[in-house]
Amino acid sequence: MIATIEDKLIAETKAALTVGGERKYRQVMSLPGELDAALLKRLMAGSPGAYWSFLGGRTEPVDGGVQLASSWGLYLLTAHASGQAAQRRGDARQMGAYEMIAILAPHLHQLVIPGQGMLALKRVQNLFSAGLQSQGVSLWGLSFELPICLTADASLTEFASFPDAVSLGLAPEVGLAHKNNYKPLGAEAI
Repeated sequence: MIATIEDKLIAETKAALTVGGERKYRQVMSLPGELDAALLKRLMAGSPGAYWSFLGGRTEPVDGGVQLASSWGLYLLTAHASGQAAQRRGDARQMGAYEMIAILAPHLHQLVIPGQGMLALKRVQNLFSAGLQSQGVSLWGLSFELPICLTADASLTEFASFPDAVSLGLAPEVGLAHKNNYKPLGAEAI
């Protein structure tokens, strides 16, 4: 369910940043968590880019499940060699952070996520730091909330199963008579 929502958010972001079939971004993708300096350095080559991150949320019990006020972060990254004004405002070649915010904030705010609810923009924040400025990067964060109902009817049947223990030695079909030669390993070894 969370992966489906993430896919929808990425698709909507790509659609908003595409004009006449032409992409105005280099990267739109998900991140495993919040941005840190090492990850940011790797993402700089993908500028201008937009990066979604599921950040968790507050929970409330409801009949048959849990209501999660999920938090989502959208990080907007721009890099321009011509300086910080171009990072924010863009230039003749590529968009800046302000254009990305102006397009994405109204496109994503109140976006209906089928089967869940409506995405709500809660905050737009300049994540400026002296370190970012020295790297020629502008970074903005948009914070969203989305109600998600997590229910007990989720299924794990589509995923692989793992045994509680495995044995080293002869394969059982080769010689069950030699089962005393097997050394059982616990689940921690799997």
